[in-house]
Amino acid sequence: MRVFLAGVTAALVGAAGIVPFAYAGERPISFTNSPTEAAGDTPSGVTVAITKTMLNGSRVGSARVSPTDPQAPADEYLIPANAKADAGIVDRYEDFKVDVNGWADVAELTFTFSRPVRDPRLHVFGTGGVTEGPEGRRDDYWPGVDLVRGTPTMPTFTNAAGFPGFTVTDTSIVPDRVYRVASTTCGVVYTCGTVQVNGTITSFTIRLRARNVRTMGDAGVPHLWGAFKLSLYEDDSDAPASYGAASHAITDTFIGEDVTADNINTLSFVPRGLRQNTDTDDGLKPEDIQRLPDGATSYSLEVPVRSGSGADLAGWIDFDRDGRFEASERTDANVDAGAGKHTLTWNVPEAVGQGSTWMRLRIAATSGGVADSTGWADSGEVEDYQLALPRREAITPTTESSEAEPPVIAPPVVNPPRVVSARVVPSKANRPRREQPRTDRPRYEGRHRFEGRHRFEGRPGYEGRPRAERRRHEAHRHEGHRPGSGRPHADWPTPNRAAFERMRHDRAEARRARSEADARRHRGDTGARDDRRGSRRDRASALAAARRERAEATRARIRDMRERAADEAAKAEVTPEQSMPQPSWESTELKPLTAVEYGWHVATGERPDF
Repeated sequence: MRVFLAGVTAALVGAAGIVPFAYAGERPISFTNSPTEAAGDTPSGVTVAITKTMLNGSRVGSARVSPTDPQAPADEYLIPANAKADAGIVDRYEDFKVDVNGWADVAELTFTFSRPVRDPRLHVFGTGGVTEGPEGRRDDYWPGVDLVRGTPTMPTFTNAAGFPGFTVTDTSIVPDRVYRVASTTCGVVYTCGTVQVNGTITSFTIRLRARNVRTMGDAGVPHLWGAFKLSLYEDDSDAPASYGAASHAITDTFIGEDVTADNINTLSFVPRGLRQNTDTDDGLKPEDIQRLPDGATSYSLEVPVRSGSGADLAGWIDFDRDGRFEASERTDANVDAGAGKHTLTWNVPEAVGQGSTWMRLRIAATSGGVADSTGWADSGEVEDYQLALPRREAITPTTESSEAEPPVIAPPVVNPPRVVSARVVPSKANRPRREQPRTDRPRYEGRHRFEGRHRFEGRPGYEGRPRAERRRHEAHRHEGHRPGSGRPHADWPTPNRAAFERMRHDRAEARRARSEADARRHRGDTGARDDRRGSRRDRASALAAARRERAEATRARIRDMRERAADEAAKAEVTPEQSMPQPSWESTELKPLTAVEYGWHVATGERPDF
């Protein structure tokens, strides 16, 4: 409890009174707070006055200002998340009559705006209270907020963010349940969150109440903290950044049928724009914006507007397309209360840039809000549109000495494109001729062929071996590589491209087969092992059968030779042994076995006898 209150008090820099703040050259933002009233400004310039009415004998024991702090950390219970960056009030209400374990009214706060505003957001933070006494006595005061009335109509509540442990209805913010607690935080005794007050209003009133939960008896003087801040929705421009940003607080004055809020998730103290051409609630349709006629000296546009009271409408057209809205490009018109169409008319200058340009329309309750094309306005709306400009030529007057000469037509003033970078590329006719021969490719030596192996045919008159550079160059071409790149190139023409593709395909198939075998082995599948064993058995059987066939063929040839030798011996009346040719060991060298003899040896295991 003490830790939480210390955090709240530490945020209250300065005492009751005025806390001024200026940001980035904008108007100073100040807030004052006293026991009976408070007042301050929003970033857009809308003034908020707070009137305090005490109930049930209560009084304000402390009235402080929560100062503006752009560096305030984000709060998960508020929207915008940086809502604590804005100024607000923190009051301590005391001495109200306590209804033990019941509800008690504490105070009524009326918020009044200098302009009618649409759907203001009320930020509640650190509202609640605890009184601790001796001997374990303790009084917890759970807060409740009731929406009492509004002007000109009765608004309603909508929970925008936060309020853990509490329920938000159309007219109240109350705890889900109350109970004795050991420690406090947002959602436990204290409430934190953002509620939207629905409607276009000039004021609304809330009643602050306290629900007592007593432990061990009366703890002492009752008190309840009430901490509040306000933020308003805004409408922002969406032209390119060079034209500057314009922002308006959303009120009862706008262009077209309606206006929607922009940048609703963050709070800003300076005007800001949207991404180019991203606004979705343009009051004018593309067909309503006519192209500037050729040679026109004026341009008119009908603009539909709605205003709760009198307003001022202003427009700018960037005729010279220089990326800025200038005072000479501005026009304006007075707007009566209600809905209707109002005409804006511009005087077209002599020199007009050809092409697409930008137009900005602004409406506000006062002429000061639309005096410039940029900045804050406390009411109204801003809209940006694209407009097509024709070519318009300016005629330069002639002098007396050149009466006979035709008038000189000055070139049109056109916004030239920005040159980021440029380089001069000479034409082929002006390029210098190459004086030195190219040395990045080897001198022609002859023809290299790859037909299973490298063959070199030297040119006529060439002597010696091919240089290593040329051999490497031709080897790359043979493998389907771009010379000197070291990697294949599908578009490089080679005579052996088909062979190279087959080689790549075979290698890929081999890698795929190995991968499948590895996968089966890792899965514990023995199919691959059995396949290998079956393949070995099949090869062994085939080899044995081939050996048997060769041995049988050898035996058949030997039998034929013996039969022929026997026939010849019978005719010569000699024995077969004598008819066989006998080697002369003195004059004949030993010769190795022939293929037939070796086949016999392999088949029978013994050396043939011839």
